[in-house]
Amino acid sequence: MPELILPPYLQEEASTPLESLPFLLPELENSEVEDLLRSNPEIAYKFIKKCAKGELNWSQFTPSERGLILHSTVENQLDSLEETQVIKALKDVDWLRDPPTPEEFVNDPKYLGEEMSKAIYAPWRRDLIYVLDPKNEIHEWILSGGIGVGKTRIAIIAKLYKLCVLTCLRNIPAYFSLDSATSISFGLFSLSL
Repeated sequence: MPELILPPYLQEEASTPLESLPFLLPELENSEVEDLLRSNPEIAYKFIKKCAKGELNWSQFTPSERGLILHSTVENQLDSLEETQVIKALKDVDWLRDPPTPEEFVNDPKYLGEEMSKAIYAPWRRDLIYVLDPKNEIHEWILSGGIGVGKTRIAIIAKLYKLCVLTCLRNIPAYFSLDSATSISFGLFSLSL
């Protein structure tokens, strides 16, 4: 059974046993490198050193592995200018520019516009920022509630954020190891009972 990650403010209130929730889905399998990086983040620093020396080719890692290496290395606070420049060079392979953080995207009027940004209901804003944060590794989000509570609006804003992040990539299909003719789709499904 995969682990369900709840926002901190919901963890205290969770009274339903996680095993009984109907929406738990198995996660995609991780590569050996991903598993190694998740269990031992300090190893990312060794990968960076080897890339800097030319002993490893950065393109051999999947985008997910590259993201984990960069994240782990940055968190361990690089101490030399040379290492920082290597990180920037490795990041520049995939990214044209830094994508906004979920909080920046939701709160800064330059992304959603002032009117839309102000119209987000506070609990939805908090959940949206949590769900969109890549550190939380949430790939699916099920929203429920009555008519007019903002489910569709929040789902559309989440899609807009994902599209914004995609526009920051240098080569979208290559980043996801897809053929250049592959279409990328975002689904918004609605079920009425």
